[in-house]
This record gives sequence, structure tokens and C-alpha cells, in this order.
Amino acid sequence: MRRTLYLAAALVSAALTGHSVAHAENLTYCDQALEVRDAGNHDLAVTFFTRCLDEGDLTTLNRVITYNNRGVAYRKIGEFGKAIADYEQALRLDPGYAKAHNNLGIVNRAKGEVDLSIQDYDRAISFDPGYADAYFNRGNAYVDRREYDRAIDDFGQAIRLDPSDATAHVNRGNSYFRKRDYDSAIQDYELALRLDPGHAGAINNREMAYKAKGETAPPILGAADAFILQGNDYFQQGQYDRAIQSYDQALGLDDGYAIAYFNRGNAYSFKGEIERAIRDYDQVIRIDPGHVNAHANRGHAYTDKGDYAQAIRNYDQAINLDPGNSQNHLRRGRAHFYRNDMARAADDLQWAVTQVPDDAYAVIWLYLAEVRAGYPGAQANLRWRAKAFDLAAWPGPVVRMFLGELAPQAVAEVGRADRTRAERELRAEAYFYLGQQQLLAGQRDRARQSFEAVLATGITNFFEYQGAKAEMRRW
Repeated sequence: MRRTLYLAAALVSAALTGHSVAHAENLTYCDQALEVRDAGNHDLAVTFFTRCLDEGDLTTLNRVITYNNRGVAYRKIGEFGKAIADYEQALRLDPGYAKAHNNLGIVNRAKGEVDLSIQDYDRAISFDPGYADAYFNRGNAYVDRREYDRAIDDFGQAIRLDPSDATAHVNRGNSYFRKRDYDSAIQDYELALRLDPGHAGAINNREMAYKAKGETAPPILGAADAFILQGNDYFQQGQYDRAIQSYDQALGLDDGYAIAYFNRGNAYSFKGEIERAIRDYDQVIRIDPGHVNAHANRGHAYTDKGDYAQAIRNYDQAINLDPGNSQNHLRRGRAHFYRNDMARAADDLQWAVTQVPDDAYAVIWLYLAEVRAGYPGAQANLRWRAKAFDLAAWPGPVVRMFLGELAPQAVAEVGRADRTRAERELRAEAYFYLGQQQLLAGQRDRARQSFEAVLATGITNFFEYQGAKAEMRRW
């Protein structure tokens, strides 16, 4: 069952309470109707909706909503004629009410009036082009007419509007199956299983599609694995709360699943919930003491807390486990930098640069460590190392500033905009390096202003942000 074919109680409540009215409405029976409807008692819901309409002194908007909701209740008990009458009454009051058009389509399709239902869905979409359910329902009607290409288009639009809808993937897969495009069908069934690992239709129809190809279906990922993949998709979209929920579900099935703890720790880290991230990395290391990235990411988390000594101990462990990993040498070098131990920072950063000589950021951080450690050849070393990359592309202008070839104001101009996240990321970098140049020039007040500008960007997952925090702690 698709939960969104009906108006949710929360939505109705918002509509009922979200408009000022010139008279008092009595919503008691409406609220009771929603309660019993959600409990599955649709006969009683009809009674309460009727009393709400008769005695509630409702505004026009709320009468529209209540007629529509009573129509849904009538449909659920099989009284299609009364349902249609309610939907039509809602539309007489508000001809553009897309949900009533959609619900009319559902009833007409249930009566076998498929062409009429498609017209109803057309109207719903014309009034609300972002109405995923109307596309989904019209897709089902096109399947009834064996117009599978049109059905596929509609299910695709429903998926674009609601990417979390597993059933839309299954129904699109079924349409591909009927066209004998078994590979596309299998792809949709597997996408559905990533969203809903227990979806019976996806499980059964996937097996049928493989049989139709003359192949044995490979094993479906375990439910815990499917929740991991689902969480990873949410993580990539920046939906960290939903990612965490998926990893929670994976751990509910297997509380010793190190990957779930690790990925959940990363999601907590990106949310700024550092203590929770550390606890998850602790669990990973308890399960798998040799998990290099768990040690490294726990180091990041301690860096976020400003506990650089603990961060360095974690990077030490990561490097002991994987001595050739240049990234962990870079991270430990930056942690030494944040701690104001510039000589040790330079040692780590120099080792990393020998491994990745074309990493412009590593070269810049090495220069800053060397110059602040008092190495006399720091600028000459920077000039020589800079031959490995293009100084015209960012962060090339930063290198040119440190070499004295570009005025600091030019770097400041690069970071002037801050409307989009990409602009704020560039601003965080530009103003951190500008602040470093100002420190080297003895302009401490200006440097402080630059570091404050970095912190104001809120780009907490950038090394430059952590560097600015470290500088401000030392002030």
C-alpha cells in the first residue's frame, strides 16, 4: 500500500490550524475522524467527518479538505458513489484541489474506468506538477492500458519527485519486464531493495526477471548490507540524519557490523556530533583493531575537539598500520601545525610531499610549517616545489602570494563571495591563507579578522577551518 494516497493527519491538522478565520471552528469531530481513520475504522471516520461538516462551522478551505477525507473513507469501505460525490463537492468548492482530482482517479480506476482515471490524474498534475502520487497512479493506469512506455515515463517522474519510493521502482521494473527488457527491470528491482530491503514484490519479481533471462538470480544482499548501501546513498546526498537511521537499522540486524559503525561515525562527524562519532570509531577499533581509517577518522574527530595530542596518537596508530599512506602523514603534519609544533609538522608534510609532489595544498602547508619553524630556505623550497603544478589554477594564486608575486588583496578578492556553499568553501581557503600571510607580515589584527572570516563560513570539514580554529585558540 502506498501511504501517500491519503492526506496525512499532520497535513490536515496544519491546514485546519494554519489560516486565520473570522469565526471559531469546532475541529473536535475532524480530529476524532482522523484518529479512528488512522486506526483503520473507516465507518466511524465517515460518521465523525460528517458531524464535522454539519457542526464544525468550517472555513471553505477546511470543508474542501474534509469532503476529500470523507471521500477517502467512503472509498475504503467500498462506497464508490458516495466517495465520488464527496470528491466532486470538494472540487465545486475548489476546482484546483489536486488531491481530490487524484482521488477521483483512484476510484474511477477501481471501477474499471481507466480512461476517466487518466483524465483525473492529468488534471491533478496540471494543478500540481510536483505531485508524485498522481504520476505514480497515472503510471498504473497506463499499465492497465498496456501503454508501458508511458507508464515507465510516469513512474520515472514519480521517482524523480520522491527518490525514496521503492514501490515506484518496482512498478517501473514491472513495466520493463512486460516489455521484456529484463536488465532494466532487474536494475529497478535492485534499486527498490536498496530503499526497502524487505520489499516482497522486488524480491519475487527480481527472481522472475532472472529466470526469464535463463539465469539463476544471484543472492540478494543481506538486509544489513542493503541498509548500508541505502545509508551511503543518503550520505552522498548530504542527508546525514537519514543515513544515520539506515546505519541504525543495519546495526539492529548485526550489532557487530564494523562498517555500519564506521559510516555512522562519519555521518555524525559531518553533523558536528563529535562525541558520538568518536564512540562509533571506538566500536570499529574494538571490532577490528587494524582498521586504518577508523584510527585516522578518530584522529579527525579529536582534531575537531581541539585535542591535538589525542589526534596525533590516532594518526600515529594509522601510520603504524599503513606506513605508506601519505594522507595520514599530511593529517598528522597538520595536527602538529595546529599544536604549534612546526618542526614536527614540517617533517611529516615533507614526507608526504615526496610521495605526492603535485599536491598543491600539501606544498602550501609544508611552506607554512617551514617558514614558521624558521627554516631559512622555505621560500626557495616553495618556488622549486611549485614547478609541479599550474599556478594559474586555484590554489596557485596562494602560492604566488607567498612568493611575493601577487598582492594579498587579490587572494582576498577570490574569497569575497559567500552566497553558495562552493563560494564559502573558496572563501574559507582564501581567508585562511591570507591570515597566514598577514601573520608572517606581523599584521596580527588583520590576521585575526581573516581567521574569524574563515570560521564564519561554517565549512567545518575543511582543514583550513580547523587551522583557523587552532590559530584563534592560540590568540
